[in-house]
Amino acid sequence: MPVTGKCMSRTIPFTLLEIVAAMAIFSILGIILYQILHGSERLLMRTQRNLEVMRNARTAFRIIERDLAGLKTSSAQNERILVDAAGVGSRTTAFVTGSAATPGAFSSVQEVGYELLATNLIRWSTTDEDGTKWNFLDNDPAIWAADTSWGTARTIVGGVRGFDIAFFWADPDPPYYAAYDAVTDSDVAPDFAMVTLTLVHPRTLDNAVEVQNMTRHTFNSRVQIGND
Repeated sequence: MPVTGKCMSRTIPFTLLEIVAAMAIFSILGIILYQILHGSERLLMRTQRNLEVMRNARTAFRIIERDLAGLKTSSAQNERILVDAAGVGSRTTAFVTGSAATPGAFSSVQEVGYELLATNLIRWSTTDEDGTKWNFLDNDPAIWAADTSWGTARTIVGGVRGFDIAFFWADPDPPYYAAYDAVTDSDVAPDFAMVTLTLVHPRTLDNAVEVQNMTRHTFNSRVQIGND
């Protein structure tokens, strides 16, 4: 006769205490894993924003340094070209440059001015309407100072918390001394300029909480000025 056997399974009982302990362990592990993932996400976002700020700084400095490198002055009578260290109106500074003349303009130079408007750095530019003269600032201050005289306004970069251009004459060795203060115009070109730009990521400005804790990045650049 065939022998039949009965297969018996054994269940291991768990006490309520063991179940609660297991759930607590899994909850703690879940919280730790969430914190790790959330921290990694925040670190990645912060890194990406810092890289974007660096790129914005490079873009701004490329334009500003080009303008400053081509800065022009002239002390010739009726053809004076000044550097306005204080700017005009709300401008930080205003000067004439040969770096990027407007196509179709009478002369190969143009006026540029930089303005910090809210958190945007604006570059204003215009050209002399009279091609026989370079007296941009000395001709009629009312024309230079009037906002309507500027032909183009372009946003260079956003997220700006500070902007400054200071002009210097150089001794053979530091320390250097200021070419002129913030209220002095000069028709003598400085030797170099120091540009300071403080940036944050533009999107942090939309969050009132992050505005208080946002990371500011301050960049400095020394630009040699050549006056042909």
